Formats: sequence, structure tokens, C-alpha cells
Amino acid sequence: MIHTWRQRCLDFIFPPSESLLILRAFSDISPLSFYQPTYPNGIIALSHYNEPYIKANITAGKFEHNEPALKNLGLLLQQHLHESVTTWRPEETIFVPIPLHRKRQAKRGYNQVDVLLKSGLRGTDFHTHQLLE
Repeated sequence: MIHTWRQRCLDFIFPPSESLLILRAFSDISPLSFYQPTYPNGIIALSHYNEPYIKANITAGKFEHNEPALKNLGLLLQQHLHESVTTWRPEETIFVPIPLHRKRQAKRGYNQVDVLLKSGLRGTDFHTHQLLE
């Protein structure tokens, strides 16, 4: 009860983004329930972008530096690596985060793909490699 009252007060003072409201609505659902890998044109897609929950996680992670949202997306990557253990071998695979332009990186203060990969690869033998420093 107090938590709800406090949250409503905070939401009144600091209105939450649309993506945060969507993430709250799905808070009782596992991110893995949205794991639906497809392979369009040889590219691996771990879920469908048009799912409001997936879109909200991407938006919140990219523009709001919402680490739980990036962790949710990282869980999809972990699931895929777990299921594809014979295809993706750590000794033969390196994940390279897409570099941001220096100005954009300075403005955001982080690279969302780097944060997502670190979350998704945590607890595995896979590694990331920065091409640009």
C-alpha cells in the first residue's frame, strides 16, 4: 500500500516514460517468454521488435540507460547461446559491440550494445572485443 502511494507520488512529480509504463505492466512476466528466434536473410533475431515489451526494453535501455531493461534483453541472448551451444563456441566466437560516434557516446555516457552484451554474456565463456577505443 505504501509502495503504491509512494510510486504514484513519484510518478506525479517525475512522469514515467511510455516504455517504463509498459515494462511495469509486464513486470510479472519472464523476458524469456518473448524468446522467439527467427533467421530472416541469415540474421539472427531473438524476438520480434513489434512486441510492445521488446520495443519498450530496447527504448528504455537505449535512451534511458535502464539497466534492468538491458538485462532483460541480455537474458534472451543467454537463452540463445545456451540453446546453440554446438553452433556458437566460445573459443571461435567474439562479440563486437557496435561502436557509437564519440559525440553520441559522450552525450549518452554509455554504449547500450556494450552494456547489453556484458549482461548477456555474464556467466558464459564468451567475450566481447572493442574494435575502436
